[in-house]
Amino acid sequence: MRKGYGMSYTSFIRPVRLSAETRELAERAKRGEFGKEMAAHFCAYVDDPDFKNLSYREQFNMCIGAIVEQDVIRLTDGEWLAGSASFDKARSHTVPVCVNRDNPHEVVFPSDSHLTPHFYKILKKGIRGIDAEIEKGKAAHEGDAEALDFLEQMQITVNYLKRWHQRYLEAIDKKILNTEGAVCERWKIVRKNLERVPYEPAENFREAIQSVWLMQFMINCIGENSLTGRPDNYLYPFYKNDKDKGIITDDEAAADAVQGEPAQMIAWGVVIVFAHGSKQMGLIIGSH
Repeated sequence: MRKGYGMSYTSFIRPVRLSAETRELAERAKRGEFGKEMAAHFCAYVDDPDFKNLSYREQFNMCIGAIVEQDVIRLTDGEWLAGSASFDKARSHTVPVCVNRDNPHEVVFPSDSHLTPHFYKILKKGIRGIDAEIEKGKAAHEGDAEALDFLEQMQITVNYLKRWHQRYLEAIDKKILNTEGAVCERWKIVRKNLERVPYEPAENFREAIQSVWLMQFMINCIGENSLTGRPDNYLYPFYKNDKDKGIITDDEAAADAVQGEPAQMIAWGVVIVFAHGSKQMGLIIGSH
């Protein structure tokens, strides 16, 4: 029993639940390795001489399209989640694009930021389910120009998300072709966890983690810095189901002993630090 600052406490050895490999990645992030990579890619560029003559919506879609196509896909050996922020300008709560290369810091579109997406809906319905809702909405609002315009924009956004997702699958396929042994097998697992989500509903805990993370990173990549909300609520059903079926244990969920996902949110702070180049935020959640 020790005493200090007017309190008594019992010393104990803190359990080490994350693998040495995950800790090494965290250390690399702390040293600024990934932050420097992000700083090297300030923003996406829109080189269209007619940009200023376009409508607000056309301009915005062109900017998002540039981000999706120019996003630097970073896949780091040792990570188990696909998705990492690449444009430094996004940290300034602004859409990370430039229409004037002489003034890349110019704000083309500000962002709302600090929003909390409906992750639970994405996990249960998938983007496919949301896409179906859009189609139903278009049928129900036939003749309502304003409503149809809104729904059409939602569909455009969904298509950008699909394209972004496809770019990651293609990049992982290249990793699989260019690696071997344990590294190659790891990338095969990463691809399997990413293949269906977030377009389809998540079927297990690891898909749920990947789905939430990919959506989180994509939203942040366009400057809309989002929050994770209550991952303990929307991820718990997947964790419990897998645990009850014997698919995953507490230690496997809490650390990365088998699949390596920084699950049960203990390592979410590590993942967030990786993705935002150790310049954004870190969420530390304890477990019992």
